[in-house]
Amino acid sequence: MPARPRRLLAVEAVVAAQAVDTAAPAALGRGPEFLRRAIREVVLRLEDDRPCGVDVEAVRHAILESDDVRSTPRALTGEASAL
Repeated sequence: MPARPRRLLAVEAVVAAQAVDTAAPAALGRGPEFLRRAIREVVLRLEDDRPCGVDVEAVRHAILESDDVRSTPRALTGEASAL
């Protein structure tokens, strides 16, 4: 995948993790919970204003380029498709 779409996915992932943490739903599906936990291992929850560019790049490098995340949809669905 080209760099720009991967960066956009990283932005969306960071924002989604923050939204989930703020909303605090009773439960998440296996895939969203896996991704939220993976993001939180790399990026702390946003408690105060701060530039998020470093967070986005950390997620892009550590998570979106990770073999674990690429194989997770297959593991969760039992399908042979990949990201």
